[in-house]
Amino acid sequence: SSPAVPVAQAADPEASSAGTSSAVSYEKTLRDDITGLFEQIEVQYSMYAEEQGMITEDYRARLETEMKSDHADKERAKRYNELKETEADLVKVIGEELKLEDEERQILIKRQQEIEKLMPEADSRAMTQDMLTEKGRVEQRLADLEIRKDFLMNEQARYAQKLS
Repeated sequence: SSPAVPVAQAADPEASSAGTSSAVSYEKTLRDDITGLFEQIEVQYSMYAEEQGMITEDYRARLETEMKSDHADKERAKRYNELKETEADLVKVIGEELKLEDEERQILIKRQQEIEKLMPEADSRAMTQDMLTEKGRVEQRLADLEIRKDFLMNEQARYAQKLS
């Protein structure tokens, strides 16, 4: 039997490298940016919607035409353009988050495969139970990521549709 190797190390040998801590820091920064952009666009949309009424597709098309005209109220046009820019930024940031979460999913799948590979070599019930627990956590995280992916893709499509 081979020596006992902690599951996290066996599943992701890069986890102890300095690169991972900077990747985690980068991911946290991106998540914070996404949260900030979500909040920013919600506040701007709420302010704009309060002033102008609820924006329907028809109203939005008329508003787009009006904002491009030479007779548009400058302050109103400025706020509208800021809203459009924020929506575009949000679409980009959501795309980055989707990419990061896909990378995380790939790492988790490798981790899951490594656990399955090491389970037959486990020489104690405790080690087997630890591996089963870790496998369950990985499976739950994969399920959570799939739900988050669906949500983010819907949000990205919704904001992208507003931009077109």
